[in-house]
Amino acid sequence: MRGVSLSVSKGEFVALHGPSGCGKSTLLLAAGGLLKPDAGSVKINGQDLYALNNSRRAQFRAGHLGFVFQQFHLVPYLDVLGNVMVTEIATGTTAFGRIRPNKEMFTDHVRQYSGQTFSGDFIPAGNNGAILSFDENITDPRIDETYIYNSYIQTNNGSEKKLFPIRNKGNDAYAQLKKYKDLTYDGTTTIKNIILLRYADILLSRAEVENEINGPVAAYGYVNQVLLRARTTSSGSTIQPEDWDATNVPTQADFHERIMKEREYELNGEGHEWFDMRRHGLGRFQEQVDHHNAAVDFYGSVNNKDFIFENIGVEMKIPIPLAEISGNNLINE
Repeated sequence: MRGVSLSVSKGEFVALHGPSGCGKSTLLLAAGGLLKPDAGSVKINGQDLYALNNSRRAQFRAGHLGFVFQQFHLVPYLDVLGNVMVTEIATGTTAFGRIRPNKEMFTDHVRQYSGQTFSGDFIPAGNNGAILSFDENITDPRIDETYIYNSYIQTNNGSEKKLFPIRNKGNDAYAQLKKYKDLTYDGTTTIKNIILLRYADILLSRAEVENEINGPVAAYGYVNQVLLRARTTSSGSTIQPEDWDATNVPTQADFHERIMKEREYELNGEGHEWFDMRRHGLGRFQEQVDHHNAAVDFYGSVNNKDFIFENIGVEMKIPIPLAEISGNNLINE
């Protein structure tokens, strides 16, 4: 495709026709910001598309362009209206995984493996006295590797942004997932998508199966492989997370519950939560909803309670929110 110019005015309808292989698709892909030309420029409303980086160009396409491809790339489980609306739903959503885990997920990890003692079911929050400080020789290194908490310095202006547990109300009153920290993130696209099954997931799944069949004694070894990897750092080894044994996880029932929490701590934000909340049945699902709502009450963020249907079985069958699916660019792979 050489020496081609195209100008389309606002409100104008243009049809492009010609024999197969003459470059129609190439021209449309270049004009739509999907194929960078070797020379020349593509401008829409004065914006040169290829002067933008990949993330910014994707964001511009999401807000200004629409495509109907030769291969339609429809979402198979949505109807016609759903496929038309899916880009509107996706715009501005977060990428794969929640970047702000619920407060109880963070506090459960801190209470379990920080090596510190807290009264009650939740850690204090809501003032500068609630700043968390850990002993790097004791505390589970996954806490610092997984979360951003207390506060951080904003890269755009150098100011401090206070987070949970210093703040306990409002949009910033959460820890954030450090494992997804991506300086190129623009609210829609990220280089941090997790699409591979991790070895830790396999080990924890094997431990769960072993406990269900033969009890905890045969299952400790699989969990302890994960915990050993967690507490081994470049500078040595921490005390937490300590190995499981007949003293701290003595029964099959104890193991049954603790393994689900261990999956939370190790795999937080990696897409397992929706399924893990449900696959142990109504009883555990209700317990987790109650635990979340108790945290909401404790921290005074009353508008964030999970709604409970009269028949909680209905709630278990609610599908994964579409906004969480459509925000992940690699979900269909």
